[in-house]
Amino acid sequence: MLHDIEHLKKILPDLKEDPMRIIYTEHFLEKIGDRCIDETVVTDALEFTCPVDIEEFESSNLTWKLRYALEGDDVLSVILTMFNLHSVILISAFLEVKK
Repeated sequence: MLHDIEHLKKILPDLKEDPMRIIYTEHFLEKIGDRCIDETVVTDALEFTCPVDIEEFESSNLTWKLRYALEGDDVLSVILTMFNLHSVILISAFLEVKK
């Protein structure tokens, strides 16, 4: 299937080549503002860092939760969906404390 985890892993490194491949939803922008997360932290994680974990989000083969290790004990979780085989749509992001 084209929207599986392996395909997602293939498109993540290509996001840095074209910033238009990252699509921001109004919900995403509102939530990161509410949670005091800088948008560049999220885009830098997507473009330049490998996630430490990727899991299917709520039994959907189109929506994923990616976790990125940040400095200290913080983990950035990003909820996204794949779009048109080469792009991602950001749905939400939040910080978690490492367990």
